[in-house]
Amino acid sequence: MKYEVHIPSTLLIGEGTRKETGSLAAKLGMKSVLLVSDKYLETIGLVSEFSDILKASGINPVVFTDIDSEPEIGNVLDAMKVIGANKCDGIVSIGGGSSIDTAKAVSILVTNGGDMSDYMGVGKVPKAGLPHIAVPTTAGTGSEATRVTIITNKETSVKMMCLDDAFLPIAAIVDYELSMTMPKNLTSYVGIDALTHAIEAYVSQKANPVSDIFAKKAIELIGRNILTAYNSPSDAAARSAMMEGSTFAGIAFSNASVCAVHGMSRPIGAHFHVAHGLSNAMLLPIVTEYSIVGNPARYAEIAGFMGLAGKSEKDLTDALVRKLHEFNKLMQVPSPAVFGIDKDHYMRVLSDMADAAINSGSPGNNPKLFTKEEIIDLYKKVYGS
Repeated sequence: MKYEVHIPSTLLIGEGTRKETGSLAAKLGMKSVLLVSDKYLETIGLVSEFSDILKASGINPVVFTDIDSEPEIGNVLDAMKVIGANKCDGIVSIGGGSSIDTAKAVSILVTNGGDMSDYMGVGKVPKAGLPHIAVPTTAGTGSEATRVTIITNKETSVKMMCLDDAFLPIAAIVDYELSMTMPKNLTSYVGIDALTHAIEAYVSQKANPVSDIFAKKAIELIGRNILTAYNSPSDAAARSAMMEGSTFAGIAFSNASVCAVHGMSRPIGAHFHVAHGLSNAMLLPIVTEYSIVGNPARYAEIAGFMGLAGKSEKDLTDALVRKLHEFNKLMQVPSPAVFGIDKDHYMRVLSDMADAAINSGSPGNNPKLFTKEEIIDLYKKVYGS
């Protein structure tokens, strides 16, 4: 069996590691960095904290926080203007997937030029990007440890999935303290997003021995701690487990790819402006239920990793589906209907969404391969679930 493994060159994990951002940036030769974050983190003072950390190591931070919740091409182009005007030689991103994905895109465009659409797909980047240190504040996307960035093209309503080794940050700093103030709804959406990454990596047709190790541990950490993190936000042990699990899940799916949930999730986000983590959460229970037939043994193992019990393979897979539905119910994950998506509009674009899902390639990694008609049927089942 031949496979590749891609992980950031440096991973700093644990309480207080954010304080090493400046020294790490200096070690990497950075003198002036684009500090990419969002308005909320700027408002609560976190951007200032990181600016001070960088300055203490003799590095000039240039702040950019003009990012949408689902990053789009305009955000990337605006950041490019700032980095060009200040001649930055590195990037530090702080936040969730929106900040980190924007930073990844900027890193590549600075050194390669062209348009973001040039890099849509797999293996389209000729040269390495600008050095990038990613610092997640949410236990969800795992983007700090992946070769993927997702940037929305508003004109075409397409979330462009770009996958290449060059998008992988050179370093990631995973400090669970940064997630302690996450609101409950974000804890649930991004937490289930991370669980989706781990589950799909484990059942993917591209799974390999290394991705399996990270996926298994991520499923354990997230599956056994997500409800505690949601119900008791200040529980340090649960928050630590979720942050580690998210990063491990990112490593897993970056090396094994994702499956049908992600393929179907992106079109919902693009058409209806639903955050990526939330659209994954909406889809996970039902798409998993209908995928189990493709590899019941693996799904039964996943149930075991989560601490679920059963006397048979069928008992375990049934328990897994029940648990995923329970997560959504207890953590108040809305269906598309409850979220407020207009039913007529949703039904009108089912065919387009199914095409976009298939064209993304992700459903092709699923244990059970769905036809376009089956994907449309799953979308219908999810709408009012």
